[in-house]
Amino acid sequence: MVVLPDHAERILGVVGSWLQSMNIGRGKLIKLDDALFEKYFVVYGEDTIESRYILTHSLMEKIVQLRQKSGKNLYLSFVDSKIYIAIEYNKALFEPILWKSLLKFSYIKEYVELLSMMIGIVKHFKLDEKLWSKR
Repeated sequence: MVVLPDHAERILGVVGSWLQSMNIGRGKLIKLDDALFEKYFVVYGEDTIESRYILTHSLMEKIVQLRQKSGKNLYLSFVDSKIYIAIEYNKALFEPILWKSLLKFSYIKEYVELLSMMIGIVKHFKLDEKLWSKR
Protein backbone atom coordinates (compact mmCIF):
# COMPACT_ATOMS: atom_id res chain seq x y z
CA MET A 1 0.00 0.00 0.00
CA VAL A 2 1.23 3.51 -0.78
CA VAL A 3 0.09 6.89 0.52
CA LEU A 4 0.87 9.80 -1.79
CA PRO A 5 0.17 13.53 -1.79
CA ASP A 6 -3.21 14.26 -3.34
CA HIS A 7 -2.48 16.85 -6.02
CA ALA A 8 -4.97 15.74 -8.69
CA GLU A 9 -8.17 15.92 -6.66
CA ARG A 10 -7.13 19.14 -4.93
CA ILE A 11 -6.43 20.86 -8.27
CA LEU A 12 -8.95 19.19 -10.61
CA GLY A 13 -11.74 18.18 -8.22
CA VAL A 14 -14.00 15.39 -9.53
CA VAL A 15 -11.92 15.02 -12.71
CA GLY A 16 -8.81 14.57 -10.54
CA SER A 17 -10.57 11.90 -8.52
CA TRP A 18 -11.49 10.09 -11.74
CA LEU A 19 -7.89 10.32 -12.98
CA GLN A 20 -6.65 8.87 -9.69
CA SER A 21 -8.95 5.86 -10.08
CA MET A 22 -7.48 5.23 -13.55
CA ASN A 23 -3.91 4.91 -12.17
CA ILE A 24 -3.96 1.10 -12.09
CA GLY A 25 -0.16 0.82 -11.99
CA ARG A 26 -0.22 1.62 -8.28
CA GLY A 27 -3.09 -0.70 -7.38
CA LYS A 28 -6.68 0.10 -6.54
CA LEU A 29 -7.65 3.58 -5.37
CA ILE A 30 -8.71 3.22 -1.75
CA LYS A 31 -11.14 5.79 -0.36
CA LEU A 32 -11.10 6.32 3.39
CA ASP A 33 -13.64 8.01 5.64
CA ASP A 34 -11.35 10.70 7.10
CA ALA A 35 -12.07 13.91 5.15
CA LEU A 36 -8.96 15.76 6.36
CA PHE A 37 -6.70 12.81 5.45
CA GLU A 38 -8.38 12.57 2.02
CA LYS A 39 -7.75 16.30 1.52
CA TYR A 40 -3.97 15.76 1.74
CA PHE A 41 -3.45 12.17 0.57
CA VAL A 42 -4.46 9.50 -1.91
CA VAL A 43 -4.09 5.80 -1.04
CA TYR A 44 -3.42 2.92 -3.44
CA GLY A 45 -3.27 -0.73 -2.50
CA GLU A 46 -4.34 -4.24 -3.36
CA ASP A 47 -6.48 -4.99 -0.31
CA THR A 48 -9.01 -2.42 0.90
CA ILE A 49 -9.62 -4.21 4.21
CA GLU A 50 -5.91 -4.48 5.01
CA SER A 51 -5.41 -0.82 4.10
CA ARG A 52 -8.19 0.24 6.49
CA TYR A 53 -6.73 -2.02 9.16
CA ILE A 54 -3.29 -0.39 8.83
CA LEU A 55 -4.51 3.18 8.39
CA THR A 56 -6.42 3.54 11.63
CA HIS A 57 -8.00 6.87 12.51
CA SER A 58 -5.19 7.47 14.97
CA LEU A 59 -2.47 6.81 12.38
CA MET A 60 -4.21 8.95 9.76
CA GLU A 61 -4.44 11.76 12.31
CA LYS A 62 -0.71 11.48 13.05
CA ILE A 63 0.15 11.52 9.34
CA VAL A 64 -1.98 14.65 8.83
CA GLN A 65 -0.36 16.31 11.87
CA LEU A 66 3.11 15.58 10.48
CA ARG A 67 2.08 16.96 7.08
CA GLN A 68 0.72 20.14 8.64
CA LYS A 69 3.69 20.59 10.97
CA SER A 70 6.33 20.05 8.29
CA GLY A 71 4.47 21.88 5.53
CA LYS A 72 6.01 19.42 3.08
CA ASN A 73 4.62 16.63 0.94
CA LEU A 74 4.80 13.18 2.54
CA TYR A 75 5.05 9.82 0.83
CA LEU A 76 4.45 6.60 2.77
CA SER A 77 4.50 2.94 1.90
CA PHE A 78 3.73 -0.12 3.96
CA VAL A 79 5.65 -3.23 2.93
CA ASP A 80 6.13 -6.45 4.91
CA SER A 81 5.27 -4.94 8.33
CA LYS A 82 7.53 -1.94 7.67
CA ILE A 83 6.66 1.70 7.11
CA TYR A 84 8.72 3.82 4.74
CA ILE A 85 8.35 7.59 5.02
CA ALA A 86 9.70 10.12 2.54
CA ILE A 87 9.51 13.87 3.02
CA GLU A 88 9.85 16.14 0.01
CA TYR A 89 12.87 18.34 0.62
CA ASN A 90 14.49 20.64 -1.92
CA LYS A 91 18.05 20.69 -0.53
CA ALA A 92 20.91 18.22 -0.69
CA LEU A 93 20.77 17.01 2.89
CA PHE A 94 23.84 14.81 3.02
CA GLU A 95 26.27 16.75 0.89
CA PRO A 96 28.72 19.04 2.67
CA ILE A 97 28.58 22.76 2.00
CA LEU A 98 32.10 23.43 0.79
CA TRP A 99 31.77 27.06 -0.25
CA LYS A 100 30.28 28.41 3.01
CA SER A 101 31.50 28.45 6.56
CA LEU A 102 29.87 25.79 8.70
CA LEU A 103 30.49 27.90 11.76
CA LYS A 104 27.45 30.07 11.01
CA PHE A 105 24.72 29.48 13.55
CA SER A 106 21.96 29.46 10.91
CA TYR A 107 23.45 26.40 9.13
CA ILE A 108 23.90 24.52 12.38
CA LYS A 109 20.38 25.45 13.51
CA GLU A 110 18.84 24.24 10.24
CA TYR A 111 20.70 20.92 10.45
CA VAL A 112 19.72 20.39 14.11
CA GLU A 113 16.09 21.17 13.28
CA LEU A 114 16.16 18.63 10.47
CA LEU A 115 17.62 15.93 12.74
CA SER A 116 15.09 16.85 15.40
CA MET A 117 12.28 16.41 12.88
CA MET A 118 13.60 12.94 11.95
CA ILE A 119 13.76 11.90 15.59
CA GLY A 120 10.31 13.42 16.08
CA ILE A 121 8.92 11.20 13.30
CA VAL A 122 10.20 8.10 15.08
CA LYS A 123 8.65 9.22 18.36
CA HIS A 124 5.46 10.52 16.71
CA PHE A 125 4.71 7.22 15.00
CA LYS A 126 6.23 5.19 17.86
CA LEU A 127 8.55 3.50 15.37
CA ASP A 128 10.95 2.66 18.17
CA GLU A 129 8.33 0.34 19.68
CA LYS A 130 7.40 -3.08 18.35
CA LEU A 131 3.66 -2.59 17.90
CA TRP A 132 2.84 -5.07 15.15
CA SER A 133 5.24 -7.91 15.80
CA LYS A 134 4.47 -11.02 17.80
CA ARG A 135 5.84 -10.85 21.33
